[in-house]
Amino acid sequence: MNSLTFLGDAMGRPVAQAILAQPDRWDLSSLAAVSNGAAPLSEGVRAEIRRALPGRFILDSYGSSESGATASRIDDGSEGPLGAPKFGAGPDIEVFDEDMKPCPVGVEGMLGRTGPIPLGYYKDAVKSAATFKTVDGVRWSVPGDFARREVDGSITVLGRGSVCINTGGEKVHPEEVEAVLLRHEDVFDAAVVGVPHDRWGQQVTALVTRNEGSAVTEDALREHAKSLISSYKVPKQIFFVNEVPRTPVSKVDYRTSTELAVRLSTQAQS
Repeated sequence: MNSLTFLGDAMGRPVAQAILAQPDRWDLSSLAAVSNGAAPLSEGVRAEIRRALPGRFILDSYGSSESGATASRIDDGSEGPLGAPKFGAGPDIEVFDEDMKPCPVGVEGMLGRTGPIPLGYYKDAVKSAATFKTVDGVRWSVPGDFARREVDGSITVLGRGSVCINTGGEKVHPEEVEAVLLRHEDVFDAAVVGVPHDRWGQQVTALVTRNEGSAVTEDALREHAKSLISSYKVPKQIFFVNEVPRTPVSKVDYRTSTELAVRLSTQAQS
């Protein structure tokens, strides 16, 4: 069995589009599956992969350097849109509140994993203490991902806490908004960040790369987003860029994206 490995949307979408544009260029008859890790596949890109590679299942895996391989799931397309990444969870996974107490079902908290985890960060006692915690004699790695326990016992991973946007007291996970933008047929890539704002504290702002030949407008994308998510999550500003900043492993580079968004926002106001 052969499989194709992606590192999130930045790799998944170009490959899917290339296959859809030239379906007979490659012999893919022995390809049975697609695996994905390091960064999530948004539902829009996931649907595009299904069109390009029908009949294959998608194996999603979740983990981090601090926790190791944490969980996985198989998406064979039978369940329809999956939304935020949702994984089965054993006794080695928990969602904690700020006091390191397990969160009730449906309440957001920080994802933790126990078991074979690192001892700490090399020569960084402060960061180690913040990430690796002991609860009732059990060591946990809590790397900073927001998550929610579901009724069926599974865990929904919501996004990295360090990039969560606080706008008017409401928390917005950039990954959710990015996934909504990527569902639009004219959007090739997207990054969502918080830009400083006098009234809201932070303003939800998006960097968007259009598909080639597209002239989709900011207003059109905002209306698209409003139909799928709460109004406070909809980007107040959308800037069109040639390329969304990403790290070498295809994750959104949120620091560089924020700097770019702030610069574009300042230029727009001047």
